[in-house]
Amino acid sequence: MDFKKPIPIMPFEGTKDFSNLSYKDDSKYKPVIAVKSKDSNPRIILQTNTNYYKEIVDFLVAIGEPIVRTKNFHEYELNKFSLYSASCMGLETSDIIQILENISKNVLQKDLKEFIEDNTKTYGMARIMLKNKRYFIVCKNQEVFKKISDIQEVRISHENIIHKKNKKPQTEQMVIEGLKNDIEENIPEEPIPENYIEIDPEDFGTVKEACEKRKYFLLEEFSFREEEEKDKGKILNISIRFKSPVRAYQEKALNIMCSNGVARSGIIVLPCGAGKTLVGILAICTIKRNTIIICNNNVSVSQWEREIKEWVNISKNDNKGKNNDDKKNIINNANNENICKFTSKYRDPLWNFDKEAGILITSYSMLSYTGNRSKEVQESIDRMKKVDWGLMIIDEVQLLPANTFMNIIKKQYKAHCKLGLTATLVREDRGIENLHLMLGPKLYEANWLDLQKDGFLARVKCIEIWSEMHPDFYEKYLQIDNSEYKKGLYVSNPNKYLITLLLLEKHKGDKIIIFSDNLFTIKQYDLFLKMKNITFRMIHGDINDKQREIFLKEFKEGSGMNILLMTKVGDISIDIPNANVIIQVSSHYGSRMQEAQRFGRILRPKKDIFSEFNAFFYTIVTKNTEEMKYSNKRHRFLVDQGYYFNIINDIKQLIENKTEEEKNEILKKFEKDESYEGYVNDTKEKVFEKIRNNEKFEFDYNDQKDSDKILAEEENLPTNYE
Repeated sequence: MDFKKPIPIMPFEGTKDFSNLSYKDDSKYKPVIAVKSKDSNPRIILQTNTNYYKEIVDFLVAIGEPIVRTKNFHEYELNKFSLYSASCMGLETSDIIQILENISKNVLQKDLKEFIEDNTKTYGMARIMLKNKRYFIVCKNQEVFKKISDIQEVRISHENIIHKKNKKPQTEQMVIEGLKNDIEENIPEEPIPENYIEIDPEDFGTVKEACEKRKYFLLEEFSFREEEEKDKGKILNISIRFKSPVRAYQEKALNIMCSNGVARSGIIVLPCGAGKTLVGILAICTIKRNTIIICNNNVSVSQWEREIKEWVNISKNDNKGKNNDDKKNIINNANNENICKFTSKYRDPLWNFDKEAGILITSYSMLSYTGNRSKEVQESIDRMKKVDWGLMIIDEVQLLPANTFMNIIKKQYKAHCKLGLTATLVREDRGIENLHLMLGPKLYEANWLDLQKDGFLARVKCIEIWSEMHPDFYEKYLQIDNSEYKKGLYVSNPNKYLITLLLLEKHKGDKIIIFSDNLFTIKQYDLFLKMKNITFRMIHGDINDKQREIFLKEFKEGSGMNILLMTKVGDISIDIPNANVIIQVSSHYGSRMQEAQRFGRILRPKKDIFSEFNAFFYTIVTKNTEEMKYSNKRHRFLVDQGYYFNIINDIKQLIENKTEEEKNEILKKFEKDESYEGYVNDTKEKVFEKIRNNEKFEFDYNDQKDSDKILAEEENLPTNYE
C-alpha cells in the first residue's frame, strides 16, 4: 500500500494524509508510520501483515493507547499517561525512540522525539509511599526535592499535616496500657528521612495532579519482598491451585504489574471472559498482604469469593481470636479462613488486621454510603479505614470516576498497591483521566481479535436490524417534541417485538439474553411472551440478589430455561458463560461502555469450535429516529476493536432457506399471532396514555442504587452522545 498518498485507513477517523513525511529508502519493508501533527498527540499506524507482529504490538501497547485495532491496521496514540506507563515497564527514553526509528517507514520528526523526551525525562525522580498510615513523596535527590517542595499544592498539604499534628490534643496521643487498639498502637513517629515530604492523605489526588502538571509522575510502587521481614506474621499464606495453565497474556499482565519484588499500581484491561478475575487472584498470591476487593454489587462480591476459593489454597490461621477490646470481632467464618464479605447483605466478622492477613470483598456502595449506619457496621468501617492495605483491587474500575466513589481512593482507604480491572476503559465523560491520576497508568491491554483468533474468546457476529416504526407510533413520534416520549415510542415500537419473536424462533435452543434499559418495555415483553408459553426469567433492579442468583443458576444449568429478560443490571459483573445470543432492544443513549459490557456477556469461549461464528449480538434500531444516531456512537468502541456490524434492512432476511413467498407467509403468521396483536394494542394504549397524562417512562437505572451514581455523569451530559 502506498502511504505517500492520502488514504482512508481507519473507521471514524477520516482520511490520513502521509504525503508530507520523509520516507526511508527501505520503507516498504517497515510496518509502522509514526507522525506528530501540530497541536495533537503523536499517532502510530501499524500494518498488521508483518512477521514481527506480536513483538511490535507488545511494544506499541507499552508506549501508546490503542485507538483502533482492525484486522489489517492498528492506530495508537502516544500521550503522557501511555509514556508514563512505558517508563514504569523499564523502557528508557532512548529505547523508545530507537525502536520507533527501527520499525518506522518514515524518518521520525523532531517534534515527535521532543514529545517523547519531554514526557519521560522526569520518570523515576519521585514516588509516593505509604508508611505507617502516612503518605510521603520520596524524591530521588535534593534538586528534585526543592522543585517539588516549591509546588504550591505540595507545600500547602505539608503545612496542613503539620497543623493537624500540632492541633491534636495530647489526650488523643496517650494510650492506656492494656487497652491498645489493634490498629492504633502507641508507636512513636519515626523521623522523616532526607528528601521525604509528608502530605495530608486528604490532598492525595490534588498533590498528584499538581505534580503531574509539572511532569513529575509520582510512582506508586510497593517493594513487597523487602517488606516481608517487617510484615512477618501479617503475610497471607496463599498459593494458586492450578486447575489449568495460566494463559500467556494473563502471565504477561501479572509480570508487568509485579516484577523483581516490586508491585506497581495501575490498570489492566482484558475483555469480558478473558480472565480478569484470575489476574487479580494471581496478584493477591504474589503480594500476599491484606487485600481489599471493591466490586460493583453483591452478586459480583459472591462471584469473587467463589473464584478465590476455587483457584487458591489459603491456610487456616491458628492465631485467630478476639481483639483486646472487641469481642465482636472473633473470627468465625464458615470455612475458618480470612476471606470476608462485607456488604449490606453479608457482613462476616473481620479478622485482627494487626496480627494477620486476609481478603476483604466489599462493594462500591457499601464503602461510599454517607447515611447513618449501625454502630457495629460503623466500627468495622472505621477499622477498615485505618488499615494500610497491601493490595486494593477495584473491579470494573471504569465506574470509579463517579464523584462519590473517587473519595474511596482519594481520602478514605489507603493501600500500598492499587490494581484496577476493566474490560472497557472508556466513558462518555472525562473520567478516565481521573483514573490514571488516582491509580496510575494502564499496565496492560489485550487485543480482542488476537484472543478470539487464539480461541480464548467466542467468535461473535454483530448484526444491526433496522426496523420500521409501527405507523400509529410513528405518527405520534412526528407530532411531539419531548425527547423522553420520543424515546419511549421508538423503544416500545411493536415491530421490535415482532423481530424479537423471529429471532427467538431462529435461535431456538440457544441461550438468549434480551436487553432493554426501558423497564416499561421489558415488562411488556414479559407480559406477552408468557402468552406464547415461552419459558424465561426476568431480572431488573427490584429483583433481590437471592432471586437473581436462582434465575442465573437456572439459566446456566437448566436445559429448559434458555431466555433471560434483563435491564441495565445485567450489563456488568454477571457471569453467564453459556449465553451465546444477545438481542438488544434498547440502550443508554450512545454509551460505548454499555455496548461493550453487554457484548462481553457472550464473549466467553464456546464449545462449538468449527462454525465461523458461535455467538450472535443483535441490536434492533428503529429507522428514521434519534435511535440510529445513538446506535452509531455506541458501536464505535467495538468497531475500533476490529468487529464489524452486518446491517439488515429487511426483516425477511432473518428467515433463511425459504422462498420469497414462504417468507411472506411466515411474516403474516407472526403478525397475526395473538401475542403480537396483544402487544401492539396494549402497548399503544399504555404509551399514548403516558404521553397524554405527562407521565414518565420507567428506565431501570438502579442496581441497589449503584447505577444511579455510576451513570450520573453520562446522564447529565446528553450532548456527549451527539
